[in-house]
Amino acid sequence: MQFLSPSMPLHTENSTTRVNHTKKIKLSTSSV
Repeated sequence: MQFLSPSMPLHTENSTTRVNHTKKIKLSTSSV
């Protein structure tokens, strides 16, 4: 459980950053 605890927020943060990055790429592509 202790290993999962610190791992969860990191994974969530990482996936959120990934989604934001993907959105930015889509925005730049559609704007071009």
